[in-house]
Amino acid sequence: MNDENPYKSPETRADSDYSESESDSQSGEFGEERLVKLTSYSTIAEAQLCQAVLQQEGIDCFLENEASVGVNWLWSNALGGVKLLVPHEQLEAATTLLESVQLTESAKQDLGDITFECEDCGAQITFPGERRGKTETCPKCHEYVDVPE
Repeated sequence: MNDENPYKSPETRADSDYSESESDSQSGEFGEERLVKLTSYSTIAEAQLCQAVLQQEGIDCFLENEASVGVNWLWSNALGGVKLLVPHEQLEAATTLLESVQLTESAKQDLGDITFECEDCGAQITFPGERRGKTETCPKCHEYVDVPE
C-alpha cells in the first residue's frame, strides 16, 4: 500500500518523475498559476464595471471574492476586496485599457462644470464635468437631455 497522500499538490510530491507537462495538462485553460491579480475594489459594483469594460474589449477576466462580499460587504476589507484577475498573457493590455479609461474619466472632471441649453424648454442647465456625454433630466421641464462632451 502506498502511504503517500494523493491530495498533495504536485510541487510537494516526492515523485521525481512528475513532469511540467503533466502540470500543464491538469491546470485547464486558465489554471490558477496563469491568473494574476490586476487590481482589487472595495465594492462589487466597481469590480463588475471594470470587468465589463475588459470583457467588451475581448480580455478574459474573473472576479474573486465577489460572492463573499455580496453576502456581507463588511468582509470586503478582511478579504482584500473584490479582486479582478486576468490571464498573465493579457495583463499588460488590461492594465493599459483600465488606465486609459481612468484618465478619460479624470479628464472629464478636470474640465469643470458644463452649462448648456435644454433642447425642449430652452432653460440654462449646469452639470458637473463628470456627467459629460451622459443622459440627464432637465430640472425645469423634466425631459431627458444629452449632456455635451
